[in-house]
Amino acid sequence: MSHRYFFHETPAVVSIFPVTTAILFVLHTLIAFFMLMQYMANRKKLYLAVLSFAYSLSAFYLVYKLLYYPGIFLTGAVLEGSVNDLAIYWIFRSISMAAVFLLTAFLYQRRDTLCISHRRVLSIVLAASCLAVIFAYFLSSKNPLFGMEIVTADGRDYSQLWSGKMGYIIGGIWALATVLIISVTRLKNTFWLAIGLSCISYLGNVSILHSSIYIHSLVWYYARFFEVLSTFFVVIVLLYDISMVYKKTLMKYQISYESSIRDPLTNLYNRRYYYDAMKTYLDKKQSGVRLAVMVADIDYFKRFNDTYGHIQGDEVIKYVAWSLSHSLRDQDIPSRIGGEEYSALVIGASEEEVRTMAERFRINVTQHHRSEFPGTLPAPVTVSVGIYFMGSEDDKAEACVAKADAAMYQAKQSGRNRIVVFGEASL
Repeated sequence: MSHRYFFHETPAVVSIFPVTTAILFVLHTLIAFFMLMQYMANRKKLYLAVLSFAYSLSAFYLVYKLLYYPGIFLTGAVLEGSVNDLAIYWIFRSISMAAVFLLTAFLYQRRDTLCISHRRVLSIVLAASCLAVIFAYFLSSKNPLFGMEIVTADGRDYSQLWSGKMGYIIGGIWALATVLIISVTRLKNTFWLAIGLSCISYLGNVSILHSSIYIHSLVWYYARFFEVLSTFFVVIVLLYDISMVYKKTLMKYQISYESSIRDPLTNLYNRRYYYDAMKTYLDKKQSGVRLAVMVADIDYFKRFNDTYGHIQGDEVIKYVAWSLSHSLRDQDIPSRIGGEEYSALVIGASEEEVRTMAERFRINVTQHHRSEFPGTLPAPVTVSVGIYFMGSEDDKAEACVAKADAAMYQAKQSGRNRIVVFGEASL
């Protein structure tokens, strides 16, 4: 819609512009902070620092604009000026940000080949922004010799913005920035989608302002509402992007942590984690919590390696580990503490339940043909199991495992493929 046909004016709503300006200041500050944090996390992405600077510059302008409104910081306005001055600073803010977005597209496109000092680029951007502010100051009412008139003296219309072609130049620069950002980045992730939305919001803001020439027309309120809404959406997208990064980082940490506490062959807990967990339970001295230790060893394991090779031997180790983990409960802690030796901490089970789990494990190992284990075994497998029921006097994890280990060796000496409880005869 051309501004030639949109002459309707409305009474000024004094509180709307200060409120929306304050909201935009908060949103732009958040965006600048988020981008700066992403740059600090990955110093190779110079374009993030440039974008952070652009939004910081915009936030600075918005604070400067708030100083013109009376009743915000002081009863009267902190800075003396006119609506025309605000229009001039808006022009330079728009052009500066559009230029930074163009620079962002260039830096992103050449991110793998461009070798340039980050400090130098940011210094140039800062210097250019300072010169733009100084130039805008000379064109404002502070300097009547070089002052530029965008808004009429009565503060009603800004027809000079369009008749002087300045509005078209601003719109053209933002259109170019929007096209380049979209074509270079292809909006391949949520971050670049947010940046594309930023460009579109500024381009839309300029387009909406083109629909009228009056300061107090509905168009001004439409444009401000559109800018606030689109900027808020950008913040939401960035927050979503940050949450996804956090989620991926957390998943990587969990995978890394699981790898550090698991045995790579069997996926049981490794020796270090197992002993640390047992010491934790011993240190807590929780009354009423029964603890038992099981130690198991594959019978005649050397025969598998010598006869069938180490690859088949590894299959046997994985099968016994699979049988152990499927014979225990979720709260129990199975582990591989040696080559073919396993141990498990059974938590909160009665002596009868521990014996039942050990017997279930022993039987499961002998019934490979009935199990759901995905691998194949070269020959039948059996295990010998030792059990030690921990008492209140126990305070050393190593000593408890040693007693269960002694019971396991007793099971081997008694004929193998059986269970022995420490201090009792073989079952």
